[in-house]
Amino acid sequence: MELVPLKSGTGIVHVPFAGSSRAALAIIAGEAQMASLPALAVLPQVKTGKLRVLGVASAKRSSLLPDVPTLRE
Repeated sequence: MELVPLKSGTGIVHVPFAGSSRAALAIIAGEAQMASLPALAVLPQVKTGKLRVLGVASAKRSSLLPDVPTLRE
């Protein structure tokens, strides 16, 4: 996540959450704008359109989200 502001020229503030579910809920509620979360933790919210995935942090695209590019792409 530290590379995102460096590469994009934006600033971010680290906000710790007690787990992926709480972080995802904060994004859905508009309390946070982005997070780095495991695909399995947010897949249901992505499928319903509540969350949007910008990229995956792996070297190859995820089999769970094959249409989502890697951050390198």
